Amino acid sequence: MITDEKILFDDAFLKEIQDKFYYVHEDYLGRKRQFFENSGGSLRLKAAVEEKARLEKIPDCPERIHDTSMMLKQVKADGMRDIMQVIFGAKSGALVTELTSSQVMFQIVSTIMRQ
Repeated sequence: MITDEKILFDDAFLKEIQDKFYYVHEDYLGRKRQFFENSGGSLRLKAAVEEKARLEKIPDCPERIHDTSMMLKQVKADGMRDIMQVIFGAKSGALVTELTSSQVMFQIVSTIMRQ
């Protein structure tokens, strides 16, 4: 049947995607929600939260020179590379990180003004 109704994903695939995130339909207190955030937060990918928790448990500093530190340093480098290549499509460059986009803009403008 041909219809004008727009469907991005069928229900099974949509559920599969939603199951990969925490708190899609309810907040952490169990209250119903619709998630329309654009600056006050973001949905948390379960696999990313679990991997971060695994790495956070390691009581070593990546700035040392032993095998665990080297592994942590490599995880960070791999993550930066993945963000640059996969998300931004860049082969090289710099990545500016802050808590908000406003802080990034202040940092960039301050750097330009000092030059």
